[in-house]
Amino acid sequence: MARTRLPGPGGLTGPLATSERLPGRPSTLRDLVYRSHPRQRCDIMEGFELGRETYTLDVALAEATGLNTILVGANSRGYLTVPRGGIITAVSLTAEDTLAADNSNYITATLTNRTNVLGTGSTAVLAATDANTTKLTGGADITAKTRRSFTLSATTAALYVSEGDVLEFLAAVTGTLANAVTVPRVQVTIATLPRPFFPRIIRGAASNLPGVYVPGAVSNGEVLCAVSNGSNAQTAGFDCADLRSIVPSKGPIFQCRAKVSALAASQRVVLGLASDFTATLDSITYNAWFRLDGGLAVTIEGDDNSTDTDDKATSVTLTADTYYWFTINMADLTQISFWVDEQEVGIVSAALATNLLQPACYLQKGAVAGTPTLTVDEVRVTWNKV
Repeated sequence: MARTRLPGPGGLTGPLATSERLPGRPSTLRDLVYRSHPRQRCDIMEGFELGRETYTLDVALAEATGLNTILVGANSRGYLTVPRGGIITAVSLTAEDTLAADNSNYITATLTNRTNVLGTGSTAVLAATDANTTKLTGGADITAKTRRSFTLSATTAALYVSEGDVLEFLAAVTGTLANAVTVPRVQVTIATLPRPFFPRIIRGAASNLPGVYVPGAVSNGEVLCAVSNGSNAQTAGFDCADLRSIVPSKGPIFQCRAKVSALAASQRVVLGLASDFTATLDSITYNAWFRLDGGLAVTIEGDDNSTDTDDKATSVTLTADTYYWFTINMADLTQISFWVDEQEVGIVSAALATNLLQPACYLQKGAVAGTPTLTVDEVRVTWNKV
């Protein structure tokens, strides 16, 4: 859980604690002012302990003339468009009819990420094994009105999806099936970030898929932001989908617990508060954030669309793959205070005033090879409501 006492200029702390004793109770009950009196402060807090949100896309399969049937000798297919990035966790098919397994006359299922880049993507989401067929050996029947699950690729990066990706499911027929399979529908389940956070996934080529998702069964929960190998620019991170609500003049305190892998040239991470997202981080109009660029030396930045403080050095260099607390205290915009764990590492000034901000955690790489990662365990922002 996030700490409630936060460092800052002049010994500034976070939300005040309350203490009261109820009648008949021998001990006091402690709470926080912002919880006891929620109208006084706003709070965004997510520790990802409860896992991830999931949603399911559903599409009817059709053969060439548009008939919603897998015919005895013709392929059928369907297309799905991803509305929100994440990771595919399940693919299945249901239909009106049973099809018995057979080694000569069978269906092979594939799911291919064609992506939103010219429809030329070729990433195979399902494993290329007999488990995804209706073969008698290694495959399985289709049973009427029963879910038939398929085996996903063992390559995690093949399961990453981004908003706008187009997925093509193909039921390819080999030989002549014993019977047609009518009313076939495919379901694709995708795990994504819990709201209010929105995955920011930018790829530079159809074959290289960055990912932002909550891995299953991780102690305390966390978000993994990962890019794929290949010499192309990519972004993997999250924000609030530009639904900005944080008022800089209301004394916000940003805090996150995160770890970063080793970073090479043209690889960077930012953690903090920002205005609307753009893939060129230096073009984001308003911000106050930590920045790591080409290595793990911590710098701090602030931009109010007039005074732009870039790459202000600190004395801190992180250890790769080690968790740290990152805190930004904006109680005084002329002295925005940055802390790593319990150490104040620097101050910047930014006249942000009424420019609404959002939490922003981004991992980027330029047109270079490499697979750096950013893992975020918790994000919290609290500020005065009035």
